[in-house]
Amino acid sequence: MWLRVALCGWLTPTLSGAVDIDFSGRLRTQDNDEPIRSVGFKFAFAFVVIVTPQRRWLLWRDSCRDGDYRQLLVRLKREL
Repeated sequence: MWLRVALCGWLTPTLSGAVDIDFSGRLRTQDNDEPIRSVGFKFAFAFVVIVTPQRRWLLWRDSCRDGDYRQLLVRLKREL
């Protein structure tokens, strides 16, 4: 039980469901519409970290098709 509580505070939530990343700098999920402050590419081989004013989100590479993920990385690096 303690391990679960400790990890829940440490792990960044993952994006799930319908997600819209507007390349003018907004992240829209089912419950949120927030500006994107920054994107972390350090572990892009596995996931990217999207930082908004409210929280950080993980977008896992295996959550979308390879071609879509590669295109997303290129556009995020170029436009944000």
